[in-house]
Amino acid sequence: MVEHWLDFAQDDWLGTVDPDAVVRAVLADDVSYPNRGFPVPTDLPEKHARLVKALQALNWRQRQWLQAFVEGGCTKRGAKKILQDRLIDPPGDVTTARWQHRLDYNTALTLLKAHRAEQAGLDRDAIIIRTGEVLEDALTPKPILYMGEPTGYEEINGNVAMRAIEFAGKVNRMVDSDTGGNRVTLVVNIANRDDLEVVAEPVAVQ
Repeated sequence: MVEHWLDFAQDDWLGTVDPDAVVRAVLADDVSYPNRGFPVPTDLPEKHARLVKALQALNWRQRQWLQAFVEGGCTKRGAKKILQDRLIDPPGDVTTARWQHRLDYNTALTLLKAHRAEQAGLDRDAIIIRTGEVLEDALTPKPILYMGEPTGYEEINGNVAMRAIEFAGKVNRMVDSDTGGNRVTLVVNIANRDDLEVVAEPVAVQ
C-alpha cells in the first residue's frame, strides 16, 4: 500500500511526496479494510497524517461513501447521485445511519471536510468577502422582464440580500442564532433606485 501511495504521490524530479495526492490515493483505495496501525509517510504534514490515519481506520466502502458525501455537499442525496454516476451502488440508509454513530467514521468525516474546505480557500475572511459579493449583486437593480422583454422597471433580490446580511451578521457574531442573541435590523432606502442605501446594525440584545 505504501508503495502505491508513493507511486501515486511522489514527484520524480524532487523526490518529495505531495500530501494532497496521498489523501486522494487513500480515498481511491477501494480494496483495503481498516488498518489503524498501517505506516504513514513520515514527511506528511501533521494535518494530512491525521486525515490519512483516520481514513485508514475505515473500510473501503466507508471511504468511498465519505468521498462522495463531501463532494455531494454533505447530503445523502448528493452522495448517492455521485456514486450512481460512477456506476457504484451506494450503501443503504440503515448502513450509513449506523456509521454515523461510530467515532472513527465521524473523526474521518470531520477531518475530510476541513481538508476540502481548506483546499477551496473557505476561511473566515474568504467567506465574508464572498458574502459581500453576493449581497452587492442582490442589491444591484436588474430589469424586470415580461415574455423576455424589458418592462422598463427594475427590482432587487431582497430575499437573497436579507439572507446574505443575516449570514454575515452571524459570521461577525452580531447575530447568535434564530432563537436568541443580538438582532439586526435592515433599513433599505429605495427612494432612489440608482443609489440604494442599506444600513444593518444591531438593535437589541436578548
